[in-house]
Parts: sequence; C-alpha cells; structure tokens
Amino acid sequence: MAAALRSCFFSPAFPGASSTRQPLTTTTRAAILPMGRLEHRRLTCLKTAHAPRPRLAAVVRAHAGQNGDSRAPRLHASSQLPAAGEYFTEEMSRVTGHYLDIISTDAGGFLYAEAADMSARVCLSANDALALASAVMDSAHLGLGLGLGLPNEISAETIYGAVRPYAAIFSRAAEDSYKRKVSRKTVVSFLGALRGLAAVSHILLEGALEGLARTLPREAVAEYGFNSDVESLQSQFEEQMDCLEDGIRGANDVETCRLVVPAIRDGVQLAGSFVKLMLHRRGRALDKARMITRGMM
Repeated sequence: MAAALRSCFFSPAFPGASSTRQPLTTTTRAAILPMGRLEHRRLTCLKTAHAPRPRLAAVVRAHAGQNGDSRAPRLHASSQLPAAGEYFTEEMSRVTGHYLDIISTDAGGFLYAEAADMSARVCLSANDALALASAVMDSAHLGLGLGLGLPNEISAETIYGAVRPYAAIFSRAAEDSYKRKVSRKTVVSFLGALRGLAAVSHILLEGALEGLARTLPREAVAEYGFNSDVESLQSQFEEQMDCLEDGIRGANDVETCRLVVPAIRDGVQLAGSFVKLMLHRRGRALDKARMITRGMM
C-alpha cells in the first residue's frame, strides 16, 4: 500500500529547490487528474461541484509568520487559550511552508509534476481544514461573557480540547503528503476529523439555542423553528461523508492513489458548508441573547 502511494506522491521535499518554478495551474490539473469512470463509480452519491484550485493569496497570508512575524499566538486574557483569530496559526504556517516548498521545487518531468500537484492539493485542503477548525474556536469565544447561565454549558477550554486533535490530524495529512507517506489511513482519519468538527459545530449551535431559551424564551421558539432542518442537514452530511469513506475503504492501492485528492478535497467542501452554516446560525442566536443581556430588547 505505502509503496503504491509513494509512486503517486513522489516526494518533492529534497534540496536544490528553484525559485523560478511557477505554481501549478488549474489547466495542469485537468490533464493530471481527470474525472474518469473510476472516480465516478467510487463517488456516485456525492453531488458537489469540483471547485477550481484555491487561490494562493490566502495561504501565503497564513505563512506570514515564517517571514519575520515569528511571535507565538496571543493568549486569551482569561485563560491559557489563544485569542480569537489566533487558533492553529502555527499549524497553518507549517502546512503552508510545505505547500510553498512543493510548488517551488524544480525537478522537471511530467511524473514529478503530477505527484507535486497531488501533494500540493492535499496541503491546500489541510490548510482549509485548519482554517475551519480555527473558525469553530472563534465561534466558541462568541459566547464568553454573555452570562447565559447554562447549567451544562461547555467551556471554550473543553471545545479546544476536542478540536485540537482534529487540527493535529489535518497537519499530519499535509506532513504525510509532503513526505510521500499518504495512506488509506491518512484519508480516513482526515475525513473522521472533519466529521468531528461538524459535530462540535452542531453542539455549539445547540448551546446557543439553549442559552437563548433561558434568556429570551419567546425568541427561542422562533429560533428553534428556524433551525428545525438541522437534523436533516446533519443526516445528509453524514451520508455524503459515508460515501467518501466507503470509496476509500473499498478501493485497492491503485484506486486509492487516484481517490486521495478528490476525497480529501470534497470532504473539506462538505464539512465547510455544514460547519459554516452551524456557526452562522449560532452567531444569529447569540446576537439575540447579547441584545437582551445589554438591555436592548
């Protein structure tokens, strides 16, 4: 298994990098990773569009810490947690460093370009997943100081303890790709961590709704009605993730090599859509709770 995947993820991490090599483009992707019958058969229940390669600008911004800004993340004043907006910045910086090394290494040849493109895409997806984990933690901070008084309120520290292992898995996937050690386990673990993030975001939404119910019961009725589709959305998300995992688990070594990039990429897209929706709705509920605590209603 490992040997087969190494043939696809030929390591671009070796000395002699050239600063003249240009990033691989989306037109290169079409020639390198066509959506053939194999992928269609493995991913038949997934109906998401295949988005173009993410722009590099956002990734390079996350890499700024390696270009003169090496300070550690700031800590929240009331705890040993990073401040909002500072979560997993070191992990994103490392992943971005791998990505930049990959696209700047000039080894030449189509086979190298194919392997480098695949490795780079895994790093980009890992960076997107880390950004999603950071957004979950930022949302956990939104409820601090509202005084909702929930008897079973989950602290930001507890949420951080749950999310941090998922961030480690995303970072490890990028490391595996960089070192040509991607395996079936790498992909399955990555998808499992995305599921975990989705579950945490759902819990955060439920916590906000419970807090609203205690402070503003009438508004809470409307919010619960507004979120009546969440269970259905979560079920749909789980089914789509099951499809991705089944495709990887049932694939042989050669098929797995072809499915690594689309499975990770599509998993991030699915999880991103669900998590962002949960966080948006949590923010909406917290905004209403914040208004009543400030005496604006």
